[in-house]
Amino acid sequence: LLGTSLVVSRLRGGMAQGAAASTCSAAQAQEFIDTVNTGYEEVHKAFEAQFWGTKMALSDGTKLADGTVTPAFNTAELTRTKTAMEAFLADKEKLDKTRELLASGAASEEQAKVLKMFERTFGCYIMESAESRALREESMRIEGSLESQRNTMKLGADVPGE
Repeated sequence: LLGTSLVVSRLRGGMAQGAAASTCSAAQAQEFIDTVNTGYEEVHKAFEAQFWGTKMALSDGTKLADGTVTPAFNTAELTRTKTAMEAFLADKEKLDKTRELLASGAASEEQAKVLKMFERTFGCYIMESAESRALREESMRIEGSLESQRNTMKLGADVPGE
């Protein structure tokens, strides 16, 4: 996935400037877009924090520039947050609602653009067979194991005479 700010900004919908929500369906489309964006931002930020915290081997309780304190960084949390993010994107109900709103024809041009992007994104994450879901879960466990092993590697160089 792309970085949070790029993805969220691309997913942000809304009506064209000067347009007004003239129907309940357009208002519902905007509410759905806003709800999806907020939910996605939440799960993506949690994953992104774990991804970089784990990659950088940050310790628990690190105070960040914005004053917040870091959560526990470990491969179990990385796997959990990645699974949560992918589950959010693989939610068939979101895809169904997206298609329903597109089919209604009530969405503004900008909303329709965002909904079409949602449709493509959700469609990419939905795995219909139980076998494919099981393989994906197993691959994430393997990725977590590799991350854990990487984090215990001694990094750096031994310089003779120093």
